[in-house]
Amino acid sequence: MPKSKLAADTINDFRSGQELASANTTQLRKTIAELEERIHAQDLLIEEQKQAIVEKEAETHDLAYELDVLCGVIYDPRHTGQVLARELQDGYKQYARIQQLTKANEKLVNFLEELEDSFQHIINAVIANVEAALAALDQMPATDETANMHARAKKEIQGIMRAKKAGQISPANCLRQLADVEYGIVSFITDRPALTFKKAEHYRAALLVETLYRDAKAKSLNSANAIQIISTAEEKPIARMQARRAMEWAARLQPDKVLLRKRGQGKGKTWLLCKIGSKEVNKS
Repeated sequence: MPKSKLAADTINDFRSGQELASANTTQLRKTIAELEERIHAQDLLIEEQKQAIVEKEAETHDLAYELDVLCGVIYDPRHTGQVLARELQDGYKQYARIQQLTKANEKLVNFLEELEDSFQHIINAVIANVEAALAALDQMPATDETANMHARAKKEIQGIMRAKKAGQISPANCLRQLADVEYGIVSFITDRPALTFKKAEHYRAALLVETLYRDAKAKSLNSANAIQIISTAEEKPIARMQARRAMEWAARLQPDKVLLRKRGQGKGKTWLLCKIGSKEVNKS
């Protein structure tokens, strides 16, 4: 083959390479153009974001300025218009809310005062019950057990009332503790049949009859004698009413041995527990 001629295959390969190079260049240029457009769009977006940030900063600055004016840090007589109107509207809303809370608080205070008064009435009633229980305990025969119970209950009551007065316990807690003391006293009495009211009266009545018959010369006992006899035996003073109740029980329980006579009227009435067959019994 002459040197001046190229093979057909060689020519075809050259054309294919040239077309490929031309096609690659076109695609590359297209890709570059697309990237440039995307970069430009990103630049625009960044600029928009920058502008938005600037606007937000300005808005924040305005809000901070308004806050300073509202708080009194800055005085600005020009602070009027829509901003002031919005602030006034918000202020009215807050004021209305404060008024509602104030009224609700007043109602709550009144309710608490009524509740405290109610608690005090209940506490007074429970204290009265406790004192009645202590009085019942006093009417029983004096023993170490009853004396200790009485002293402990009195001490607990005093401690509870001191704590309430000092504000160390709530009225409700005070009420619960007083109720516990009352329950303790009542349980102490009812759980001991030997110390019930009836047993106590029987004991005192029998004591009076026994003392009266122990002394052959004695014909009768008056209220003062009964008080002395029972108080000495129980090692604690008793009331005249308790002594006279014991005299009544003596006459009921042992009518074959003693008779109760009452002389006079009103406070000057004399009570006599007399032996059967004595001169006092035969007197009219």
